[in-house]
Amino acid sequence: MFRAVMSPEAWGNWMRVLVVEDEWIVGLDLQGILEEAGHTVVGVAPTIAEAMDLVAGDLPDLALVNINLGDGRGSGIDLTRDLLDRHGVPTLFVSGQVREARENRGSSLGCITKP
Repeated sequence: MFRAVMSPEAWGNWMRVLVVEDEWIVGLDLQGILEEAGHTVVGVAPTIAEAMDLVAGDLPDLALVNINLGDGRGSGIDLTRDLLDRHGVPTLFVSGQVREARENRGSSLGCITKP
């Protein structure tokens, strides 16, 4: 689905990244890309609750967050606000919900569009 475009040596600075994605195959794909690029994935969380548990135990440098998590307990937008306000963790939306991402750009650094 996705492919890394730079070798780990090209990055220079690696990050600790949390992936919040309810579609397990997409989460695993993102994890593989990040690790191939030399980053450390602190976890792949399918729900807001699991994401917050992971953050409580291991604060990431960045979180990649799907907007539509489908767990019925809020959205990725709510999570991005909470991660930034409570923990200082910057986020990027990884979503097909481009309009929602634009409307909520204050809570995230931007949006990587899913195909």
